[in-house]
Parts: sequence; C-alpha cells; structure tokens
Amino acid sequence: MNEKCDHYIDGHWRQGHGCTMFSVNPADNSIIWQGRCAPPDEIKDAYEAARRASYEWSMLDFNIRANYLTAFAKKVSDCRDELARIISIDSGKPLWESRTEVTAVINKIQISIAAHIQRLAETNVTISAGITNNLRYKAHGVVAVLGPFNFPAHISNGHIVPALLAGNTIIYKPSELTPMVAAFIMQCWHDSGLPAGVINCVQGGGVVAKTLLENFSSVKNWNKEEILNSMKETLNKHKVKGSLLYKIVTGFDSGLPLPESLEILGKEKTLERIRKASK
Repeated sequence: MNEKCDHYIDGHWRQGHGCTMFSVNPADNSIIWQGRCAPPDEIKDAYEAARRASYEWSMLDFNIRANYLTAFAKKVSDCRDELARIISIDSGKPLWESRTEVTAVINKIQISIAAHIQRLAETNVTISAGITNNLRYKAHGVVAVLGPFNFPAHISNGHIVPALLAGNTIIYKPSELTPMVAAFIMQCWHDSGLPAGVINCVQGGGVVAKTLLENFSSVKNWNKEEILNSMKETLNKHKVKGSLLYKIVTGFDSGLPLPESLEILGKEKTLERIRKASK
C-alpha cells in the first residue's frame, strides 16, 4: 500500500486532492493516518472505472469470481495479526475483539459462496408438458457500499463480498473515522489479483457519500407501490390481465406485490407461486 495515496481507483492507488482528513488513535490521540477526501472528479473516476469493469466481471463464470474472493480471504488470513492491530488503533477496539472481526472477514467468503449457490443458482421450472421456465439472476451493475466505523472491516465486507459474487462491481466509501482499516483491506483486494475497476475505494465523509449517491447512481430508489402500479399499467395496456405474469405481479394468492414477494417469500415460495399461477 502506498502510504502517500488515499484512494484506490481502477486498480491503482491515487493521491487525493480534496480536503484534508486524518484518523486519530483513541488510546493516545496520535495521528495514525492522514489523507485527502475525494472531490467529485475522483468520485466520477471511481464510478467510471466500476462501470467499465462491470460487463466483463458479470460475465465471468461464478466459480472464477469465487476463486478471486477465496484468494482475498487467503491474503487477509496471511496478515490477520496486522489487520487486527490496525482495527484496534483505528477504531479503539480491544485487540481480542479486533481479532474476532478479522476472523469474521475471512469466514464470510465461504459462507457467502455457499449462500449464493443455494439461493441464486439457475432453476428450471416445468409448468406443463414441453414448457419449461428458467429462473436466472443478473447483476445490478455498480454498487455503492458505505462502511460504518464500529465494525470497519466486517460489516463492509458483508456487503462487498455477496455483491461481487453476484457479478456487481463496487465503489466503497468507508467511514471517515476508520480510513486506515479500509486502506489495508483494499491492499488485500489488490494483492488478490482482482481485475482493475471491480472494486474501488474513495475516502471522505458525508459529502463524499452524498456526491456518490446523488450524482453517480444508475438506479432510482423507486417506491415499491410505484413499481407495482407501473407494472400493472403496462400489463393492462397490453391486455394481459389474465396472464401468468399478471397473477404473479399482483400477488394473487398472498396480497403481496412482486418486489415484496421476492424479498419476503424467498426463492422457493416464489417458484411455488409460479407453478400455482400456471395452472
């Protein structure tokens, strides 16, 4: 890790040009990390890097993506004592607790791989003789992860890992209170051989997060009721009110709109509804 650089963008460390920021060891008030916040142009560069890398990363075989993440776990494991030390001085945790957090970071990889295989594997559903539906999942694209200060390695990792496994690329904005932990974690990702642009890190406070979410978000935060009404209008317009899709969208047997059905009922219940609706 380049000690003079602040952000990790497109596979390279970069020195920032925004306002000065630093991290203080709560035990003795010494400055342990100093850098600069990411201004809008550097945030844009991180977004563009993630966007460029998105297609190739999402098209990789799942096992290849899983291998990259397994390599990351190995890197963290190799330097677990140093990461635990950094978590302690950056956040003020006792060393024993920091060590448990590092263990959680490492274990999250295999837990997430197993969960992905169980929940998101392609499924074939036979609805009648000669007719089979395929249920597949696709990556969203660029995902922003905002990290907390209290578990600076584990909680962020808990969002980054499943998103990467699913084929998404990442812009990570860690807590401004624990930037040193984030820098160390990003070096582990770099050393694992992850392709350039797949994960990017921009340091800074709330202004950086606000800029990222308001100016570089490719997905609108739609209200679920808006989604449901929009889908109903489209189906009614094309005179498919009695179709299988209409029954699923309107939550024919549970009263739940489609977004809630997928989130609450889960994969197996959703497939069961598809089978019922086809009869």
